[in-house]
Amino acid sequence: MIYNPIANFSTSISGYYTEQDYKKTEIGLTDNVQQNMNINFVWEFNKDVNVSLFMEKEKNETDLVGSNSFSSPNWYANNLDEVSSYGMSLSIKELMDSKLDIAFDFNRSDADTRVTLDNNGIDLLPEINSIWSQAALKFSYLYSDDLNFSFSYQYQKFESNDFTIDGVIPGSLTNLVTFGALSNNFTINYL
Repeated sequence: MIYNPIANFSTSISGYYTEQDYKKTEIGLTDNVQQNMNINFVWEFNKDVNVSLFMEKEKNETDLVGSNSFSSPNWYANNLDEVSSYGMSLSIKELMDSKLDIAFDFNRSDADTRVTLDNNGIDLLPEINSIWSQAALKFSYLYSDDLNFSFSYQYQKFESNDFTIDGVIPGSLTNLVTFGALSNNFTINYL
């Protein structure tokens, strides 16, 4: 759905819902539900200034059945992933006698995973969380017809809290190989 309340402002809303049932599955994936909702706003103040915003929510839920001995099912799992994303961009053109352009972008995504196991009692495993952030700033200056100066800065950061990596000491659980892995946390600055 797209809505333009005024000539230089527009809004778009989109989404989807899917459900898949695997009724004859004895071991493996038995059910999957996916949902997505997205909203965008774009505002063109004039021909040189443009602002846009977006928000998005995603949800993915799966049910699984398993067997320790590859025979009849003896454990059940529910996996719920939820991701919230949002961002903005700003573009300003032809400042300082039509010589300077500026662009700025920012995006962030927060993800949570919850796993519930039913194996002779119900266990809720610790949540898995991650946050990804990204920003970019760019200046471009036309000094003359033959010379242009540009400056660009980009930033990214990813933080993860994954109990399957951070909360398990290598060799502490039977039938599990961990290799001493660490969460993929990083910060990047690019100039």
